[in-house]
Amino acid sequence: DQSDQITQHNAGCLILKGGFNAILDLVLHARSAYENLRGSVRWVLSCSIAQMITLLIGFGIYLYDSSLKTPLLLDVRQIVWIQLVIGIVSSIGLGKELKTGNLQYNRPQRVPPFLPPEQSWDILMRGVIIALMTNVAFVVSFKTTLSLQLSQTVACTTLVLTLLASSTQCHREQWESFKNRLSNPRWLTVTGFCIILQLVFIYLPFMQDVFKTESLVELKQWLGIGFLSAIMTILPLNLSYRPRTSLT
Repeated sequence: DQSDQITQHNAGCLILKGGFNAILDLVLHARSAYENLRGSVRWVLSCSIAQMITLLIGFGIYLYDSSLKTPLLLDVRQIVWIQLVIGIVSSIGLGKELKTGNLQYNRPQRVPPFLPPEQSWDILMRGVIIALMTNVAFVVSFKTTLSLQLSQTVACTTLVLTLLASSTQCHREQWESFKNRLSNPRWLTVTGFCIILQLVFIYLPFMQDVFKTESLVELKQWLGIGFLSAIMTILPLNLSYRPRTSLT
């Protein structure tokens, strides 16, 4: 009709129905790719900050309580192991969510900064929370068992599992984050694989010799680790989230 002709004339091109769907698909994919990249960077930075603060707090605990015998909360080989797990998840499992978005409800917006100030605070706060959880697990284990190697194993496992749990948090600002994670079978597979690797890391005698770990034989140890990891899944998706203003 006349309105279509006017639109085509002003656009300077002809867009067929199939072509419009292709453009719509492209817009949704581009939007998801940008959000996934931002979320992946947020998670990796949160992991790095959590490890750094964990070691700093551990050093402070060592200065306060010399019975720990070492200024490092984690053995150097355990730190390398954590980096390996993070590398596997970030390089294989992240950024593969199905395209999301509905142009009817998600109106055009200004392109947000890649890491706006509020998300920088979110990264820092999340890293601090994970570090505190790891140190609490270490201190409680050491005070109850007086075994440095066992306590380091508990701390390492707590850190790995809380980091894996936080990967569901650092991606989407919408509450559909968990649904998006379930739509990513690669992420589910990689996360399950990393958990299996962590069990091998704890219980296989060869790995115990290499990484200086001990078997976790008490149920309360796993209950404590599971409780701390579960906390990461119920925290707000963005600890400093502010709704973005749409263009008018």
